[in-house]
This record gives sequence, structure tokens and C-alpha cells, in this order.
Amino acid sequence: TFATAVALASSLKERGIDSRIKWPNDILIQERKVAGILMEVSADRNRTAIIVVGVGINVNTSIEAFPPSLRDSVTSLSLNIGRPLSRIRVFQDFLTHFEFWYEVLISERFEDILRAWRGFSSTLGTRVNVTLQEGIISGLAEGIDSQGALLLRDDEGRQHRIIAGDVIHCRPSS
Repeated sequence: TFATAVALASSLKERGIDSRIKWPNDILIQERKVAGILMEVSADRNRTAIIVVGVGINVNTSIEAFPPSLRDSVTSLSLNIGRPLSRIRVFQDFLTHFEFWYEVLISERFEDILRAWRGFSSTLGTRVNVTLQEGIISGLAEGIDSQGALLLRDDEGRQHRIIAGDVIHCRPSS
């Protein structure tokens, strides 16, 4: 999902839209979710890996089309630029960037992807709450490791390596 997130954030940047990546796979504009990425991995009979990536982008969704409970946390591209966009053009732009980052991925240059991901990150350097099966861990998101795991320093100074979990960015107190 890291290469896909970088591809989407890059394609939006090219359109002049400042988006950020929330670890590991949400795309935000002004802290509101505009897109999400899901990935499923399985294997066929020959143990060949099969990877399916799904990308959902709120392109021309009006604020009224979102459920009232989500309106404070979501947005669409058109809401941010003030006019409707061609879904086909958004998809074409994304695919152009995806092709580039896919080539980087299959060339095993994962560190290049992580470097770009870090540049778009809204999570790193912020206080977060991470919901895991074992409970909630709060702390500072210090980085991501070479495999994409979130490195979180809790309030007792212990570092945690988070592979999967629901991350909530803590808002700074005013």
C-alpha cells in the first residue's frame, strides 16, 4: 500500500492539491480523509503471490452526500478545489504515477518508496493513539522502519513496532 499511497499523493500534488498520507493507507487533505487504500494478498495453487489493491477516491462527492456522522472527517477533491473534476482524468493521472512507483517497487527499491512516503506523511512526528487487539497505545509516531511498520514511542519511553492498527491523530491542545 505504500507505493500506491505515494502514487496517489504524487498525482494529487501534480494537480496542486496538498495531500498527506496517514499511516499506513489513508490520504488526507487538511486532516480529512479523501481516499483509502486496501490490499489483499493470497497465493494460487503454485504459491504465486496474488496481490489485489483497491483505491477509493472521493472525487466529486458533495458534503451532503456523506453521512452526517462523517462530514467532519471526510472531504472530496472537488470540495477542495471548488469545481468538479473528470474522474477519468483523476484515474489516468493516478495510473501514470502508479506505473512509476510500481516499477520502483519491483526494482526492490523499497527505501525510495519509504523516503517519498515519509515526505507525504501526516503521521510522523505527531502524537497518536493506536488501537490494537490488545488495547490502545498512545505516544509519538517517530518513524517507519524498512518494512513499513510504524515506530511509536509511548509515554513511558518504550518503542513499539506497529504492523497493523487503527491510528488516530491527537489534536494539539489549544
